[in-house]
Amino acid sequence: MGPESKGDRGAWPIWNRSKSSLSWRRRLEFLLAAFRGIRLYTWRSLKNVAKMLLGRPTYYHDDDLFWRQYLFHVLGIAKIR
Repeated sequence: MGPESKGDRGAWPIWNRSKSSLSWRRRLEFLLAAFRGIRLYTWRSLKNVAKMLLGRPTYYHDDDLFWRQYLFHVLGIAKIR
């Protein structure tokens, strides 16, 4: 049963919460996920700089492309492609 059915509201506790607390929680979850992603991007970037200085091959994760484009977009350096 999906959230559309009225007889199964007990299985969906999200219906009992107010909209303001739900949106606050979603904002917090987004900010925590964004902070984690940016932190990992920064750590991998620093590791790649150290690898370049040592002459070793670098490694780029797929998530790094998203965060690099997002960061450049926010700073006004380049648009997201």
